Amino acid sequence: MTDDSEMEFRRIDCSDPAAEQEVLAILEPGQFGDCIGVDGVLSGVAQSYPEPATLCTCQVGVDPTTAVNNITAGERLVREEGSEVPVRADCGEPEAMRVEGRVDDVLPPDHPDAPADGSTCVEAGLPQTEMMLHFGITGVIDGQPERHYRLMYMTMP
Repeated sequence: MTDDSEMEFRRIDCSDPAAEQEVLAILEPGQFGDCIGVDGVLSGVAQSYPEPATLCTCQVGVDPTTAVNNITAGERLVREEGSEVPVRADCGEPEAMRVEGRVDDVLPPDHPDAPADGSTCVEAGLPQTEMMLHFGITGVIDGQPERHYRLMYMTMP
């Protein structure tokens, strides 16, 4: 699958050098919000042909087992050097942050009603956390952009 400049997709083999996105799951039409629960997902798109469906996608070459979108309390994550996207980590990894909790269906960080003062960790019952990570997926559904977010609360190593 490749993302041409006008959000038109075409099916190609994942080994094709032009491939940019890989389909991780195919859901029923209108279920884009459920894509956030698919390990490794980063985006989604509504497909109308040959049959209507929601495609949950990631960048080609991403290992879904290292993705943090489904990480839970007690697990660890680390931001690897040169990468903006954190990945799951082993407990013994020295720089790994411990996930204290996760809240689903939160407002995007740039939403005008999203609190900017860190009060969400208190509301989530996790005042001891030292860092928050917004994880979101974006997609174009019926020609309209759509976003879904999760918020992870962590303590530093």
